Amino acid sequence: MTDTPLRLELVFDADVTRAALSLPLGAGPRRPAWQKLGLGLLGGGVFGGLAIVVLRLGFGLQDALAYLIAAVLGGWAINAFWQWHRHRFMAQILGLLAALEAQEGVTNATIDTAGVSMRSANASSTLGWPVITAIDAVAGGTALLFGASRLVIPDHCLPADLDGAGFRARLMDWKSAHG
Repeated sequence: MTDTPLRLELVFDADVTRAALSLPLGAGPRRPAWQKLGLGLLGGGVFGGLAIVVLRLGFGLQDALAYLIAAVLGGWAINAFWQWHRHRFMAQILGLLAALEAQEGVTNATIDTAGVSMRSANASSTLGWPVITAIDAVAGGTALLFGASRLVIPDHCLPADLDGAGFRARLMDWKSAHG
């Protein structure tokens, strides 16, 4: 592990920020595929159980299938609306972040054993390693999770001799040693 501080000039990147904002808030490993399959099977079992209940209540097979199809189509419609709303909300947030970045200009960041210190035209802040709960790879960069917020560091802001994977490994070393 090296204790040489990293000095970066951070600039806003909408694509990397979008990827970072799609990460879940909780730190830790993502849900494995077998658990996702299990949840899908559980959902199918619930719908199948509802169909059986409708049949046992004296409704015909056609009625049970109609209820099942209506429930599935209703779920898809709700999901489609949710995804549309989420997409619009994400576009609004990215627009606000881009406007703030235009006001702030470049943010100078120093990352070392103490944590991450940032300074821009209008603000300065420091995040100690104990505050940072996750270090995640995102498409085109790295996201540091602290509370419900994220610090997004695009790969193109890294020094030429450091790639994203090496950067995250260095951050993890500092976090494990000091946080």
